[in-house]
Amino acid sequence: HKNEKLQLLGNHLLEILREYKVLRQRLMRPLVRTSLPVVVHMHAFVVDSIKLMMDFIESLEEKLRSSHNQTTATDCLALLDRSLAFMQTLAAESETLFRRIQKWRSISSSRPGASKEQHRSSPTSGLSAS
Repeated sequence: HKNEKLQLLGNHLLEILREYKVLRQRLMRPLVRTSLPVVVHMHAFVVDSIKLMMDFIESLEEKLRSSHNQTTATDCLALLDRSLAFMQTLAAESETLFRRIQKWRSISSSRPGASKEQHRSSPTSGLSAS
């Protein structure tokens, strides 16, 4: 839900950035036949506010891109953690199988006449490469 709201905001601001040149030109042109009801002593504050807004809009795309990259990096780290856990599980299973095979070999080699049987049916002959 939070991501959807951020995505909507990002899309809206990207639309503003696409129209950035037109907006900036309109803001830089002198106001002809229009008037803003701004008290004279507040005019400097309005000009400063507009400059701050323009600076914010200019840097917003970079901030959004950075936020997206951070989210992507977080997702990649989570995937890496899951992959590591899966690999550790596979390593533990492989170790268990290896120990079973060693135990089987030691049991079968301790039986009388085991050397002949070992050559006919090795413990790895029943394992498939699946």
